[in-house]
Amino acid sequence: MNFLIGLVIILFCNSAFSQVVRIFHQFGPSATHAVVLNRFSESLSLELKRPVVVESHNGAGGIILMNNYQLRGDKNTFLFAGTSPYTVIPMVEKVSYDINELEPLALITVAPLCYTTNSSIQERNFKKFIEENKGKFFGSLGHPTIEYLSLNHMNRNESIDMTSVNYKSYAEIQLALSRNDIQLSIVPANLCHYPLINVPNNYNTSYWFGLFGKKSVDKKILDSFTEAFVSTWVKNKDDFSKSVNYAPKHL
Repeated sequence: MNFLIGLVIILFCNSAFSQVVRIFHQFGPSATHAVVLNRFSESLSLELKRPVVVESHNGAGGIILMNNYQLRGDKNTFLFAGTSPYTVIPMVEKVSYDINELEPLALITVAPLCYTTNSSIQERNFKKFIEENKGKFFGSLGHPTIEYLSLNHMNRNESIDMTSVNYKSYAEIQLALSRNDIQLSIVPANLCHYPLINVPNNYNTSYWFGLFGKKSVDKKILDSFTEAFVSTWVKNKDDFSKSVNYAPKHL
């Protein structure tokens, strides 16, 4: 009898676990994307009538996220990932995960990155800035991030011999800029307080984030993603057409 009860409990728990929808991401708990995903998961849970769990797999520029998803991802687990772990890192170094096992499901956002200097730099025209700051310092989140690669590409092309300094976060970069420890960086547009102007198009860059799944992922859940997006961020559903550019786009 006890064996049968135990078996029923195990089967029930396994069934309940299989109904959980999980979203893996690479951000720390206080990061904007993490906060937004947690809020979004509440709406998605209501739409699906199933529990939705958001998991942070932070570190190594997204490599930890990708490795954990490859090991633990199933048909109910989605991956929220972006430029660095999906595109940039596999191009410049050998990784232990296979991006060919992932299926792109939706493009969530594309955000421009901005070349910024600091308040002590008077000349912000790109060409003149380059002429006046040869041999100085630029900062980034380090190899192999898109910011690091873009700055080094510009550094080589313009032959300005700036020295690269690596930081752990945008907050550290902002502090270094304010102290004039570095004279240049690439940051998200919302952190770009002293932007360079007239930057050549071949140096402009951006990052994107999208939704991925394994080949076996349950695509029926995607319909609920859009509905949850609307109920989370669009107060009036009649206005949804005005906000469609910000909604998940199925690829």
